[in-house]
Amino acid sequence: RIVEKMNNDIKLTADVLDALDSGHKIQAIKLLKVSASLGLMESKECIEQYIASQPALKEKFDAQKITINLSQQQFFNILIVVVGLMLAYWLFWR
Repeated sequence: RIVEKMNNDIKLTADVLDALDSGHKIQAIKLLKVSASLGLMESKECIEQYIASQPALKEKFDAQKITINLSQQQFFNILIVVVGLMLAYWLFWR
């Protein structure tokens, strides 16, 4: 799989496809931007279009989004507990 051609005649090179297979969407966008001499938004749209057309790849990136969202939720839960403990200490044990 050297190059994959998309609908709008932009070719995804092996390094772009490897970055996507590794789960590195931003790296793939940067590589496409350079290799195809595109703007950032065009590159992003092309990569997102390609991901949407590949069910296994789409599933992989959707799973990454869920993991990131869970991590953010866990952070806020811990933050709330810490702030609550600090408030309780300030109110009751000063």
